[in-house]
Amino acid sequence: MPVKARESSPALNIRIKSGHRRLIERAAKELDQSVSEFVRDAAVREAQHTLADQTTFHIDDKTWEKFIVALDAPTKDNPRLRDLMSREPAWKD
Repeated sequence: MPVKARESSPALNIRIKSGHRRLIERAAKELDQSVSEFVRDAAVREAQHTLADQTTFHIDDKTWEKFIVALDAPTKDNPRLRDLMSREPAWKD
């Protein structure tokens, strides 16, 4: 069976200041990554973060009304949630 050649990804070229490049190289080395891997991963994370903030939901009027009713309804007691919210957050240690 013939081995399928690996498709290459299209290149993304950017120009950056030499100081920024040195910073990126140091950070990539710290994570034991190539500069390409580091920049790709950082760019993808930032793109996902940017798009997550831009997400909209399209619903019909009937669904919207149900949503508003659910938001306006009084909360139900949830002992597990109450317990969780009473704890000191892990990041405050």
